[in-house]
Amino acid sequence: MGLGVPGSFCFEWLCQSGHHKKGDWLGRPVGIPGSARGKKNPQHHPAAAGWNRHLWRGFYLSLIFSIILVFLAPSILSSGKWITFFENHQIGISNESLALIGILMGGGVTFLGGLLDDRHSLSPRRKMVWQVSGSLIAIAAGYRLDFYKVFWNHWSGEFLFAVPVTLLWMMFLINAFNLLDNMDGLSAGVAAITTTFFAIYAHWQGEYFLAAAMTCLIGSLLGFLRYNWNPSRIFMGDGGALLVGFLVAAFTCRCTYYRATPSSLLASLIGEEGVQARQGLLSILTPLVIMAVPIFDTTSVVFIRWRNGKPLMQGDTNHFSHRLVSLGLTQKNAVLVIYLVTIFTGLGALILQSASVKQAVLVFLQVLSVFAMIILLENRQRQVNAEGKGTVTCAGK
Repeated sequence: MGLGVPGSFCFEWLCQSGHHKKGDWLGRPVGIPGSARGKKNPQHHPAAAGWNRHLWRGFYLSLIFSIILVFLAPSILSSGKWITFFENHQIGISNESLALIGILMGGGVTFLGGLLDDRHSLSPRRKMVWQVSGSLIAIAAGYRLDFYKVFWNHWSGEFLFAVPVTLLWMMFLINAFNLLDNMDGLSAGVAAITTTFFAIYAHWQGEYFLAAAMTCLIGSLLGFLRYNWNPSRIFMGDGGALLVGFLVAAFTCRCTYYRATPSSLLASLIGEEGVQARQGLLSILTPLVIMAVPIFDTTSVVFIRWRNGKPLMQGDTNHFSHRLVSLGLTQKNAVLVIYLVTIFTGLGALILQSASVKQAVLVFLQVLSVFAMIILLENRQRQVNAEGKGTVTCAGK
């Protein structure tokens, strides 16, 4: 599996880049958006679906190829070391392969909903139906957050806590990455960075096949990003953005963040199992820290819309990236700053697996300090803009 990770990444990169190069060449004579001569259109344009199909196709083909390769590996590998490795992990590989079918099905449903939205501009309620349907398929396939085991290691906790919280988490991330798709390369880049951290975390946890599956998505996103970088030749559209959000959300739910099994909340706080339980309680916060940027962007833009009395589902230019541009950054630099913030928070999240309470508090304080600094800069710029408008008004009188 050590060769499977870079192998699946390289296959995905070549597959994805080849799709877009061909699509760009085909688009030139007719001016399809994304071609060198095409005019850049808004997100809701039928032609956007042509490009996000490459993203969907590239990931699915590479994932299916990787699954087939893994099952054929024991018969084609001559090294006894690799054969022993696959024999030792045969059960886990089989279970993960079956669970990935849920990813393929749920992602297909979510992507189809986004594709229809790109073509026909569906209402928010209809889009939500497609997203919920895709998420429930993934949940049924075993993609569920296991945080409840920290407090209640009982089968009933799966239905009372895991399923509803997982559904809300997936719905949030699906729409968060869709909202992030407001500048060239932003959503794809943030998704690639966050998925990389989750792949590293899964590898550290011994979930090698899951980590390899994540590299299929990483390669797909980087291959897409080559042509989606400013100035972009291709566009993600709702179909691609919703699919990316679904895949990232599903993979976050599949990672194991907690292994200790206290029988009750009391056992998780005191006794010999208390230390393990408290560490487990800290490690389940890993996805929140890695996803700090999408969470910050979504919550802040929703708050701004609510404060201004605007519809929450109505698009605007109050996103994290737009606010950085208002500080004087170019769009490219704003996207790069968001990349760096995502990397910063992700690096801190990786130590939560074995961090003590004090170390975890330091990580959270670091993350909060970064966003507090950003908010202070944004507020200062808002004050400067308001003072400038007031000065202009007085002079006009």
